[in-house]
Amino acid sequence: MTPVCLHGVIFPADTPAEAPAHRQVPLGPVSALVSDLTTPPGEPDGLHAVLAHDLLLGLYLKTGPVLPVRLGTCFSDGAALQAAITPQLPNLELQLRKMSGLAEYALVVEEAPLTPVQPLPQPANGRDFLRARKQLRDTRSFEAEARATDLRHLRSHASALAKDCDLRPVMAPRLLSLSLLMDPVAATLLQTSLPDWSAASEMSARLTGPFPPYSFANLPMEDMTDA
Repeated sequence: MTPVCLHGVIFPADTPAEAPAHRQVPLGPVSALVSDLTTPPGEPDGLHAVLAHDLLLGLYLKTGPVLPVRLGTCFSDGAALQAAITPQLPNLELQLRKMSGLAEYALVVEEAPLTPVQPLPQPANGRDFLRARKQLRDTRSFEAEARATDLRHLRSHASALAKDCDLRPVMAPRLLSLSLLMDPVAATLLQTSLPDWSAASEMSARLTGPFPPYSFANLPMEDMTDA
């Protein structure tokens, strides 16, 4: 028996010429994208497996909807794969139809590059020092409130254009990270609005994609893995 890796689920489609080694396993109305498991995840060519997984799903995304699964979702053989997926065929077909024409996009906002700041003149006395410190504190508070408002407006705008939205955790210098399920028209509308928003808010916003909808597939594959 040869263990197999499940990469995702699609409607039957022509195999992209540039696709890495894999095969389609017909399962009723859908096909499973699988490859033979030759190297366990984490071995020396594990990075190659990650890149091949993403490339495969990205190529099929160009031809139709894709339901990706987590890399490393494996089964002891083709029979185990079929036994696990068959009960979920109605749900898989429904989810694929809902994903038609949609892909995942990533919206990231970061702090704009800092510009050199001229040092303030030394205060003449204690009163001037306290006044300058209060003015600096008030300015920073106002800027923080303005930034929060700008980020809320952008998040609201992006969410309104998307079919679904997932707020991602952030670490500095990122201020906002959203996974968006969108069609190309909505993505273009959002993309064209970002330069003006960035200039007005003095933050840097960028939209990347399309990607396979990893954040929105919602397939219970953990329970299906038997290898």
